[in-house]
Amino acid sequence: MENSYPLKNGYIKEENDSIIYQIPKEQTNLIETEQLDELKKNDSLFFKYQKCEVDDKFVRIYYEKLQGYRSILDYSDADNEVKRQIAINLLSVEKLIGTQYTTFIHPSNIYADNKGNVKLAHRGIRSVLPTGELTVPKLLSDLKGIIIYLFTSYNLSEIKSTKRKDVIKENSFIKEIYDAASIKRLHEILNSKVIPEQKVRKKTPKLSLLSGVLIGVIAGVILLYAVKVVPMSEAADKQSEQEADLSAENEELQDSLDHSNSIIKGYEAAMNSDTEEAISMFENIGNLNENAELALLEQYLKLNTPESLEKAANMGNAYPLKVVEGLRELNNSDANQAILSVESDMPEVRIEKAWINDEYENVIEIYNDIQENERAKYLVARSYIEQENHKEAMKLGKELENNDIQIASLNLQKDEIKDDDDMDDDEKDDKIEELDNQIDDLK
Repeated sequence: MENSYPLKNGYIKEENDSIIYQIPKEQTNLIETEQLDELKKNDSLFFKYQKCEVDDKFVRIYYEKLQGYRSILDYSDADNEVKRQIAINLLSVEKLIGTQYTTFIHPSNIYADNKGNVKLAHRGIRSVLPTGELTVPKLLSDLKGIIIYLFTSYNLSEIKSTKRKDVIKENSFIKEIYDAASIKRLHEILNSKVIPEQKVRKKTPKLSLLSGVLIGVIAGVILLYAVKVVPMSEAADKQSEQEADLSAENEELQDSLDHSNSIIKGYEAAMNSDTEEAISMFENIGNLNENAELALLEQYLKLNTPESLEKAANMGNAYPLKVVEGLRELNNSDANQAILSVESDMPEVRIEKAWINDEYENVIEIYNDIQENERAKYLVARSYIEQENHKEAMKLGKELENNDIQIASLNLQKDEIKDDDDMDDDEKDDKIEELDNQIDDLK
């Protein structure tokens, strides 16, 4: 059995008893395979690391898939209590916050057994594999999306899109999950709330092409039935109608296959680092799904031209955080201008704009709404440095365990001591020497 799922960075697939995560080498910071030795340390939440293969283009990491575990993509018809247990066990991923490890919260990376025990496949190392910063706000958002995905008939793209208002109307349980302000609150809801049976929403049937032979067989059966049950004239009319319906369906199915094949070709171009070709292919396809849109966004950022960055910024309405995070990592003036053009009221976006515009008081004010966000905390610490407020900067520098912030704060203290006219030279020298020792310890 082999299933493959494209992701923002690379893709993950099942192959026999292994799960393989593949990512273009140029998107990693991998120099020596020894950098991944930390993945050899077992963690009960993750499948066991098997090996890593590296060639000129790709990094492939193999994980051992345990018997009895299936992707949660296959749990749509599972009992609600099993789903509840899956959701509860998945919350333990919170333990990765603040560690060197990271992961991505996506159905293709989450596996469960029939008792609701959970294991994730890919576990990244933040400094080597760019799976994204695992912050509390992002993790909370991702976990809520997965839980709603488990208990409704909506897919992730619908949950994250404008249809979310329809999603939370499913029942009171879903609304409480959607409104949860912390992972602790998710624990409380999942452990105490009654889960109503979900409303059945008719899903589009799985499409497959109907061959001419099959159409003929169906038409023949219809004709035989019509001869025995209804007058011949009626049978002829019904046969014509059925044949017309089947012909229309066949055409629709062919269009769907062509659309899927075009998307696959776009992925192949992206995986082969043919960035401009991948962009051209994706742009020529209508109605991209979420994964394909994110792949296109990644290619815009990778091309890194003023025009491509403008196009990336224009995707900000659908994916404001992903757009801003991707642009920020480029760290250049064109990317900063693109960030400023992203239209979003999200505090994570507004704080980046305020920082780019040197609006340090505004940065501090916005931070009050997202104090658990490490990036926001870093920007506030930098803002305090710019305002020469070494006390607040040092406090945040210690919380972030960021030596650069702490050193900058200590240097501000040294400048303050040097300018203090009420302190004699000997006392200044003693205090500066003490601060220099602290700086040396942090280097």
